[in-house]
Amino acid sequence: MELAKTEIQAAYDATKEVMRRNPDSTDAIFAHAQSEYWQGEILNKEKNYERALPFWKNYAALGAQLIAVDSDNLDFMM
Repeated sequence: MELAKTEIQAAYDATKEVMRRNPDSTDAIFAHAQSEYWQGEILNKEKNYERALPFWKNYAALGAQLIAVDSDNLDFMM
């Protein structure tokens, strides 16, 4: 689990920076949304629901942003 946390954190940091540099890129937004989800999932597995919730709220917000840009994209809908 510790290795997973390290890898997920590294991915989160990287996708956050890519999204910061490319705020209108749906690829960057999608990638960071996935990182938000997995950060929340790790905390959920640890039963740390209060800390997981903000990550999942960010995931939902990024998903809504993607749908607003391309409502026909099946990946974004899922």
